[in-house]
Amino acid sequence: MAANYSLTVEEQAAGYISDLPVGADYADVVIATMSEPDLLIENPAGGVALLRLNRPEKKNALATPLLIQLADAFDEAAADATIRCVILTGGMDVFAAGAEYRRIGSLEPEDPAVGPRQLAWERIRGFAKPLIAAVEGWCLGAAANC
Repeated sequence: MAANYSLTVEEQAAGYISDLPVGADYADVVIATMSEPDLLIENPAGGVALLRLNRPEKKNALATPLLIQLADAFDEAAADATIRCVILTGGMDVFAAGAEYRRIGSLEPEDPAVGPRQLAWERIRGFAKPLIAAVEGWCLGAAANC
């Protein structure tokens, strides 16, 4: 049985837009923000992509929309022949606070074992180019797996 992974009221208020109908192909889900992006992408030098987690109000907690954005960015870097390595970083005080557990705790027993979070992590784990984690400050839970 497929689940409807709807956003919380807080995520909707923060500007997330999501269409996750029951039975959807979660690999094709598009999530965008109307405010400042949760993931900043820079090219500080030739051949280098810099991915910066940008959720300071949530200590860069790895919410599902952010994981999907990360997976998309890694896929784009993998496909771009001019990118030779990726640097992943967070904030000055906190790299990332791990998973956003209030969302994970809302899952029901009938929810599928493989949902958008797991699919995003699989894509991230599949990144084959050199990856540097520039960690400063706290790095907790799932963030330590990056």
